[in-house]
Amino acid sequence: MRIRSSSLGTPARGARLRRANSTLALGAAFSFTAVPLDTVDWQYGGVLSTTANAGGLTVVTPGIYRLSARMRFTAGTAAIRGIGVYINGTVRAQFYGWGSNTRAQGADDFVLAAGDIVTLQAYTEAGSANVFCDSPNDIGLTATYLGPTG
Repeated sequence: MRIRSSSLGTPARGARLRRANSTLALGAAFSFTAVPLDTVDWQYGGVLSTTANAGGLTVVTPGIYRLSARMRFTAGTAAIRGIGVYINGTVRAQFYGWGSNTRAQGADDFVLAAGDIVTLQAYTEAGSANVFCDSPNDIGLTATYLGPTG
């Protein structure tokens, strides 16, 4: 179930993963490519596991989470670039940068169950399959626990 609410309280627990290497070659044009996230920036409260699923976040505590993702792409192409937030292998949110915009980012709130796996994928319509990210700090996935569903 997807929800939208900003009155759920102050986020206190969660985790943020990013990619340590700033270079990421995307796969074929017009398709999403998994983004391996290999560095834990922060993790508080024990509501998520960063070790149960290499490259993504595994939900430990069920509830409402704000999932946010961002990626900055190398400038130079006019192609549409985007990112997808995947839950259990299914895309649940997509955020795009249009034209020469080099950044795709966004956030949305979801009800997640224990064991759900959240991952990040990237997309480009560039004629070349090689689009690179500028900085490791610009490739990230954050999940913040907002509270229980009940």
